[in-house]
Amino acid sequence: MPSSTSSTSCSFPPILLFAVPGAIYFFNNNLTFVLLSLMPAPTYVVLSNLKILTTGLFSYLFLHRLLTSAQWISLGILFLSTAVSQIDLEKGLSLSISIQAFLLMILFCSLSAAASVFSEYVMKERFANESIHLQNMKLYMFGILFNGITYMLTPAPANSLGSAAVESSSFFSDTAPIHFMIIMAYASLGLVTSAIIKFSGSITKVYASSMSMFFAALVSWLLLNDQLTVLFFVGCFGCCFALHLYYRAPVPSQAPESTTSLLTDDRDDGDDDDKEEPRRDSSSSYASSTTLAASPGVEPTKHKNINSPDAILTSVTVVDRNEYFSLDTLDDGGKRPQ
Repeated sequence: MPSSTSSTSCSFPPILLFAVPGAIYFFNNNLTFVLLSLMPAPTYVVLSNLKILTTGLFSYLFLHRLLTSAQWISLGILFLSTAVSQIDLEKGLSLSISIQAFLLMILFCSLSAAASVFSEYVMKERFANESIHLQNMKLYMFGILFNGITYMLTPAPANSLGSAAVESSSFFSDTAPIHFMIIMAYASLGLVTSAIIKFSGSITKVYASSMSMFFAALVSWLLLNDQLTVLFFVGCFGCCFALHLYYRAPVPSQAPESTTSLLTDDRDDGDDDDKEEPRRDSSSSYASSTTLAASPGVEPTKHKNINSPDAILTSVTVVDRNEYFSLDTLDDGGKRPQ
């Protein structure tokens, strides 16, 4: 994919690239409330970890992000863990949610992965030098636009008090403090998510969000009296193990093998030179070091065969004529090194 807008000619303003993740996030955020009405909050949190599998697949297909074998195995463990956590032992192998809810969850995870991957492409490649705050403004601008158009096109609900009461109702007529808390929570989550995507990556974002299952399960058990099965905790443990395995996998080195071998050879040569230093006679060592130090504007260069006469004479020739003869007199009473 191109890394700058200047290298690609577009027939539409580049700002419209932010409309794509904005539209997907708009649809997915509304789908979240539908899913929460069809399943308990802990179930939603665990099943939403399927986003890691879809995000890894989309990153490989569209961003060409290479994953190691251990990382692919961790994604498979994550998928199995989320599936096991939804098995109801009292009803056999039947899921604790409906097929419709499970299919909606797959759609939700696929769209979430698409939005994350496209956001990473836009924020890290197409607009890499742009401020994250400006990028958030563009992204949220389209989110407000899509939600505002949907609100204006949605017909007013029927009201038992009559049409006058419906007409007199305003945008904030049915709001409560809890609604503002939800808005603030989602806005903060969006800002943190965009920072993770820009400075780390999409897979890091979904892996970090998967750890919220413990907090969601605890709060749901305390406040909503949701029952947690043994397999739910097994699935949570599997997700944690997959998280550990994914980030424990070593990152393949991008340096070519030939470059590494050259660096190794240079280090070996340097060691050999250091070992040969004590074997030089005092006169040649003194002459060579003095010659290099006396060379104006020339930094000392480390030669493989610094003990050879050719190397010393070559170093001497860079000095001007007066210094040349003075150095000759320093070398064993005027004798040139043989």
